[in-house]
Amino acid sequence: MNKKIIGQAMAISMFLSLILSCNQNYFYSSETIIPDGVWNDKKAAVFIPDFKDSTQNYNLILSVTNSDDYRYSNLWFFINTISPDGFLHKDTIEVILAEENGKWKGKKDGDYRTAQFYFKKMVRFPKTGKYTFEIIHGMRDNNLKGIEKIGLLIEDNNQN
Repeated sequence: MNKKIIGQAMAISMFLSLILSCNQNYFYSSETIIPDGVWNDKKAAVFIPDFKDSTQNYNLILSVTNSDDYRYSNLWFFINTISPDGFLHKDTIEVILAEENGKWKGKKDGDYRTAQFYFKKMVRFPKTGKYTFEIIHGMRDNNLKGIEKIGLLIEDNNQN
C-alpha cells in the first residue's frame, strides 16, 4: 500500500516538474484579448518586452486563440518591431490554423483552440531596452470574427 502511494506521489511530482520546466524558458509571455472575438484590422495587439542583454538568443512565438466562428484555415499577420532607438522592422507572416481536412490545430479548451507558432528563432536584439511589437491581422476582412486572443511568447534560447 505504501509503495503504491509513494509511486503515485513520485509520478505526480515528475509530472509537475515537467510542466513547470516547460514554462521556465519564457523570458516574456503576454496576451491581448480581442473584444467580442472581432479583430479590427486597424487595432494592433501591442507587446512591450524589456531586453536587458544584447548577447542573448531568443525564440519568438505567436499564440492564437480562435473559436469556431473563425472561417479561415490560415491567418496573416503584419508585425512591426520598434527598437528602443526607434528603428522599425516589418514582418509579414502566415500561420496555418487548420489542417487540410479542416481539423483545427492547437489545444482545445471548450469552444476555443489555442495554437502556437514560431516566427523567429535564435534572434538577438542588438540594443538593450524596451522593444514594441505591434501585431495586426492581414486578412481581407476589416473585422475578423473568431479571433479571441493574440499572444507573444519569448523563449530564452541560451540553453548551453
